[in-house]
Amino acid sequence: MEILQVFLPNILILPAILVALALSFVWRHKPWGVLCWIPCAVAGVLVSLIALRGLARTSNAWAGMGLPALLPALAICAGFLVACWHCRPPGGVWRKPAAWSAIALWLSMVLVVTWQNRSTAVMTVLDPDGLPLSGLQVDWSYSDGGTTTGRGQAFTDEKGTFSFSYWKHQRVSVDVMPRGDSGSPYDSGYGVLALEFGRVRLDHESKSNTEMEVRHRWQRQVGTSGIAESLTEILPWSREIRVKFRLPGSSLNVPSLHTRVEAAMAELIRHPRREYSLGTVCRNVEAIESIPQLAAAWRKSDSPNQKRNIEDGLCHCAEVLRELYDASVTLEKAMEERFPYPSKEELEKRAGPMLDWANAAAAARSDPATEMACFREAVFARAEPLVDFALTEWKVESQQENLLRALGGSARHFVPNIVKGLIANPPAKPNPRDIWGCTLRDLKAERQDLLPLLHSDNKVLREIAKSAAPD
Repeated sequence: MEILQVFLPNILILPAILVALALSFVWRHKPWGVLCWIPCAVAGVLVSLIALRGLARTSNAWAGMGLPALLPALAICAGFLVACWHCRPPGGVWRKPAAWSAIALWLSMVLVVTWQNRSTAVMTVLDPDGLPLSGLQVDWSYSDGGTTTGRGQAFTDEKGTFSFSYWKHQRVSVDVMPRGDSGSPYDSGYGVLALEFGRVRLDHESKSNTEMEVRHRWQRQVGTSGIAESLTEILPWSREIRVKFRLPGSSLNVPSLHTRVEAAMAELIRHPRREYSLGTVCRNVEAIESIPQLAAAWRKSDSPNQKRNIEDGLCHCAEVLRELYDASVTLEKAMEERFPYPSKEELEKRAGPMLDWANAAAAARSDPATEMACFREAVFARAEPLVDFALTEWKVESQQENLLRALGGSARHFVPNIVKGLIANPPAKPNPRDIWGCTLRDLKAERQDLLPLLHSDNKVLREIAKSAAPD
């Protein structure tokens, strides 16, 4: 299939080139034969080079698996070049009017192809409040086949926009890094590396000639930690693509980003794509609020592949919940240890967005332990429906294990849920890998938590409890 995708766009113009080559052979002794031959020869050479370059980029063409299609392609390209050489007009036919007309025709073909295959990307960089960021340095790089082919740099204007051009099927990575007063990527106020940054990657969707993949990546400051997040959108390809990139800052509730995440998620659920999983959409804080919708889509789906796709997205939501939990533990330690920097006022400021996300009451905003305990309760409240859903409805034990491991240290809170889930749906036979015993042991389940399993009439559950029991 990859071979056909490489050659199909070129096959569509091959008949026109072959007709022009035949006419140039018939008229090779006429002055206007040059008019046909030059554009035909140049276009044929370019098509051959594009086809060979496309074959080189396929994953298996040079590894031997694509050899049956590769050898005929090489033979066709070589035969065409030989035919061009034999159909060339003799030296006495070359005259300036015909030659210049042919060159003008060839240049017009190049301009048309350029117009059809070159795009302009207009990007707007916004701050966490949705206001344009002007004077921001932006760096981008072009890559093709895994190799960087060029770089560029610009500053956003007063509207926060900048633009650049790129070719169809070319990948562009754009880096946005807020800089301090000195121009370096450091937060000059507190002497620590700036935690907010962003990257946008534009990539022509390889399975379609009409779509673009736009992958947003950013790091959001949560307390004293940074959470790496991402969102992939599929947009229609056009000669001018407008993309808005909003730095999330430290807020854990960005309504505009939540709307985009929901839209991208709904599109992938409605029109599943084999090359994209929901993990490319769910790796952000805003996707956590859509866990119930993902569970509902899993129940409605009859496709095993779609169910695995949704499970992958839910595992990415679990990873984000784990990072939020870890960020609260780290911030609580920093607030208790009283380092010279960040200052107490700065730490309290960083805790503010976390408490807003947790809808913490004013009474809970008293001391670091109470504040972070309130935040962790909010994390548990969002994770509990996910854990219960996986334990009661997922049928593959390894996938359930992946979800619990994705939750990390926060999964310790759900040991009672795991025990209840095992009692409600006990394994039919012992697992050779002892998945549940290892999982409960890693979560440091206490003997009191395991008593319902130890007192069970089910032999498999008793074996799990014995394996998980602390020494």
